[in-house]
Amino acid sequence: YVLKLISEILAFVFILFGISNIVFAENWFPTNKINCQIWNANPKTAETANWSGECVNGKAHGYGKLLWSGGSKYIGQYNDGYMDGFGKLTWGNEEKKWVGDFYVGEFKKDFMDGEGIYTFSSGRVDEGIWNKGRLV
Repeated sequence: YVLKLISEILAFVFILFGISNIVFAENWFPTNKINCQIWNANPKTAETANWSGECVNGKAHGYGKLLWSGGSKYIGQYNDGYMDGFGKLTWGNEEKKWVGDFYVGEFKKDFMDGEGIYTFSSGRVDEGIWNKGRLV
């Protein structure tokens, strides 16, 4: 009984450790510049990123243009590796359900956050205040 209990506890610990690594894994993504990363919450296989702006402490920082190999692009402010400040994000082919959509407005830590306008490829427009990627 004791050995079975120990093996079950160990299995639980390994599962918990694996889940915590998935949940808390950082997704810092390299750009074309040496020692310059950006945050990428959903990295794709064979994806690349080309950053035109400055880098500070190994992270994209300041105004610039980020071009993804799948066609998405961001023109605007980066802060410590995150889209942060005013910018325009246009979705490309790698995001099938959002291809052609774009958002112009404020960002905070990679989320649409603050005043902004989201324009769908269909022509529909959502305008207002955004909070962590959602229109409020």
